[in-house]
Order: sequence, then structure tokens, then C-alpha cells
Amino acid sequence: MNCRFCEIFKNGEMKPVYDKPLDETSHFYVVPVLGCLVKGYIMIVSKQHVNSMCYLEKPEKEELKALLEKYRDILKEIYGFYPVVFEHGSSNADSDMSAGSVRHAHMHMVPIKLGNQNEMIESLRLEKIVDLSKFFSSVFDKPYIFFMDNARNTYLHNIIDITFPSQTIRRWIAKDIGLEDQWDWRKDFFEENIITTIDELKCAMKERAKDTKSCRLRRVYYCRAMDGLNREEIKNEYDDVQKKLEETGHILVNPYEINDHNLLEINKYNARIIVKGNKEKITAADCVIVNLSNPDYRYVGCIGEMIYAKTKGCFVITIIGETNYDKNFYTLEHSDMIVKDLAQALSVIGKER
Repeated sequence: MNCRFCEIFKNGEMKPVYDKPLDETSHFYVVPVLGCLVKGYIMIVSKQHVNSMCYLEKPEKEELKALLEKYRDILKEIYGFYPVVFEHGSSNADSDMSAGSVRHAHMHMVPIKLGNQNEMIESLRLEKIVDLSKFFSSVFDKPYIFFMDNARNTYLHNIIDITFPSQTIRRWIAKDIGLEDQWDWRKDFFEENIITTIDELKCAMKERAKDTKSCRLRRVYYCRAMDGLNREEIKNEYDDVQKKLEETGHILVNPYEINDHNLLEINKYNARIIVKGNKEKITAADCVIVNLSNPDYRYVGCIGEMIYAKTKGCFVITIIGETNYDKNFYTLEHSDMIVKDLAQALSVIGKER
């Protein structure tokens, strides 16, 4: 199988700068675009070789939605407005090349305000979707075009009897910015835009992880000991954290569900379910609060979450209470801030700045 994306994501190979992922989750890579028409142009690419995003399973689609929201916010922080998002989806019956050129699921994110957007929507016969979740829960047996504008209005064309040319929406973007003859990523790389995109995205992600003097730590993941402890008390604690975060405009990405830990038998299968879910929610977070304040608990799981959060560029706040966990190598290495109690942790991200 000759697939560009499968080839560039192989481990152990030297890659050009445009083929090095900017970010990675359980099921996706975020990469700069070869043929970077405007600065900030990136793609979310499925690790799994499927023809389009519609063929992913529900957990992967949920992770994709979280990743889209994360990078919509990041691109808005950099460029001052939300990007447009689009996918040229290929059906299982398609050949290796589709309207989007490569038959491997990838979604484009472009920080641009299209002056010709209405003309494009009419020309491509894109129909507005009232409920975005319907798109993410659908599987199409024909090629399709998905488009989201700067205001998050979403459109879809489930192509039945029309064949669009290669890189259809890229052609519209190129025309809109006066580069009508440079739409093809194979011929015009726009290397300077790629380098600028990488620098600006990395800088923004670094700021998200380290700058607590802004309101960028909006999505919070909270973890503490659970196994074997009173689950009603744990639920009350999570509800309290969620309420306090909502009061300052923040979001708890992992509200506690009474059946998620303590009601499951501890075995390898259930471990995979829990850890996979936790990793996906950490990926969607800007900040992780790790509560290690119980002196009689080993916190193996929490330490694992702390380490994974740091690899994903999250800002990590660790609560130690009266324990000596501030002397733990893993805590010292992976914490951006160590505090005594939950009130201090919430004050770091909860104050208006």
C-alpha cells in the first residue's frame, strides 16, 4: 500500500520538518501542511489507515472533536479568529486518490477568513448541518465534503453524482488569497509559511503549558486517588471542583461518573478502558491538577497521569497537603507548580487575570 501518511509516521526515520508531528494523541497526529497556503495551516491526521474520519469508531471520533476544539482555540489565540475546518472524505470504494488527494483520513484547519465563502458553499452545494453530532455519528457510503466556517457553522455535501477536482477547497482558498495557480501542495510547498507555522504553534503550546498569568488554562483535568475509597465522597469532591471551575468560566473535562473506577473488576481489559479514557481526556485539557494529599496512598495511577499530562504539554499543578510528595522525583520533574491544598490550586487558574 502506497500511503503518504502511513509512510511519514513510521518510527526511526529521518523526516523533513513538514513531516514531523507538532502534537500526538492516542489516535491522531497534528502536522503542518505541505503546501502551506497561509501561516497556521495544519492538519489532524488519523493514525489508523482509514479512508476518512467517518469510518473511525466512536472513541476516536470523540477524541477528534476534543482535538478540533483545542486547536480552534490555539489558532484563535495566535491569529485572532477561529480557523475554517474541512475534510474531503473518501468512501471505501474510492481509489487511492480522492478529492483531497490522499486516501487516508485527515482534516484541514486553516486560519483564514474566506471572502468567497458564500460563493464556494453555493458552488459546492454544501448543506448546513444543524446538529454537528450527526456528522460525527455518521458513516457515508459515498465521498463527502465537510466544512466548518469561522463561526462554527457546519456544512456537508454527501457526493452522489458529482466528481470534484483534486484539492477542491484548497483551490477556493488559493483563489481567495490571490494564489490561484499555486493550490497544488505537490508543486508549491510554501516552506516559509511551514517554518513560521511550526514556530508559532510551538510557542503557543509552550505558553499554554507555562503561562498561568492568562486565562488559557480553561480546560482542567482533575485526578486523585480512587481505587478502594468511598466513591460517594469522591463524587462529591469532583462535583465541588466542577462547580468552582464553572464559576470562573473553566471546564472540568473529566467529571466523575459513579461507575468508572470502583465498579470495575481490576483486570487488563478494564485497565485498558480506564487508562485509554483518561489519556483522551488529558489530551483535551490545558491544565491537570494532581491531588496527592493523602499520606497513606501510593498514587501509582496519579503519577502516570501526571507524566502523560506533561508529555502532552499540559500545565501540571500538584497538591501535596502535609505529605512529603514534594520530595518525590516524579513530582519535582513533572509539576509546574506545587501547592498545599485544592483552594490554592483552583486559585492559580480561577482568578481573572
